[in-house]
Amino acid sequence: MRLKLLSVATLGLVLASMAGCGGGSSSGGGGGIVGTAYVTLPNGNAVGVYRVDGSGKLSRVFASPFATGTSPGGIVVHPSNRFVYTANRGSNDISLLTPDDRTGVLTEVMPRTPSDASPSLMLMNKAGSLLFVANVSGKSISVYSVNSSTGALQPVGNSPFPTISAPGAITLSPSEGFLFVANINIASVSVFSVASDGSLQLVPGPAAAVGRGPAGLVMEPSGHFLYVANSQDNNISIMAFDSSSGTLSVSTGSPTIAGTGPGPLALSPSGATLYAANFGNGNYSAFTIDPGTGVLTPVTNSPFPACTTPTFIVVNPTVRALFAGCQTGKTINHSAIKTDGSLVSAADDASTGSAPAFMAFTH
Repeated sequence: MRLKLLSVATLGLVLASMAGCGGGSSSGGGGGIVGTAYVTLPNGNAVGVYRVDGSGKLSRVFASPFATGTSPGGIVVHPSNRFVYTANRGSNDISLLTPDDRTGVLTEVMPRTPSDASPSLMLMNKAGSLLFVANVSGKSISVYSVNSSTGALQPVGNSPFPTISAPGAITLSPSEGFLFVANINIASVSVFSVASDGSLQLVPGPAAAVGRGPAGLVMEPSGHFLYVANSQDNNISIMAFDSSSGTLSVSTGSPTIAGTGPGPLALSPSGATLYAANFGNGNYSAFTIDPGTGVLTPVTNSPFPACTTPTFIVVNPTVRALFAGCQTGKTINHSAIKTDGSLVSAADDASTGSAPAFMAFTH
């Protein structure tokens, strides 16, 4: 199962009842355990651990949550499922934790790896050989090589790499040859080329202008269009990407209206539907993506009801479900993704005990 990331600022996720939504057929249903979910809990300096069954329902493992660094935010799981990493905003470091497959218990491996100031967002490449960390106060991106045997992190040469503003979101191109950084304070997106060793080089030229408060980024599977959630303008920028030059330009249909305070973005398992969590009015905008033009068209019955103050959304393709962190309710909300991209509430929220910051699944 491939991990889908939403950038923290990224951020959280309850949706329309199954009986009340039309269009398409819902998926999933019952079955045994198909994976594990990890949720960062910054107020408790901990990670909550949940088993995921075939319907997408979450069940907390015994003794969860488990200790990590101070005020963890971003979290990623290594493709091998042997290592879990948290970005600890309060202690300016990265924790490595190892899970027990049988019990679900997480054990932190010390010492922690230093980072720049306020590490918050994390991405890992598909091979699990590189970890990218966005440092909000440090206004930089730290890049680490990953030891495949031990999980240990080693900064690549010249890391951390400066950004032009506090990074509000990060994402990789499908080829992993480019890293996109939302400059949340100056309404723009910067593009970095990624070398084979993970080192970053800012693409020459000015950053691409987008709306105010860019707080979410996602690129559709072909790599031709980047979507940017502009939290202060209540819309989504559609940016065409030229991989030969590494440049972004405004595309047809941009910007597209979303809800109030859109931040986290995610794609359906097929990549044909875009989801935006609207922090201000507690709902989810869903759009179908035109593969040729990148134009967004609202899914029938969108927006879908969500929880109060959703701070992140993550799609799990194995169970075809969308999960959201509900800051006010201190829960994880779970909704099934129907074949037409619409959402159906599973009505089985999992309590987290304190406000969740982000979430990652085993692969």
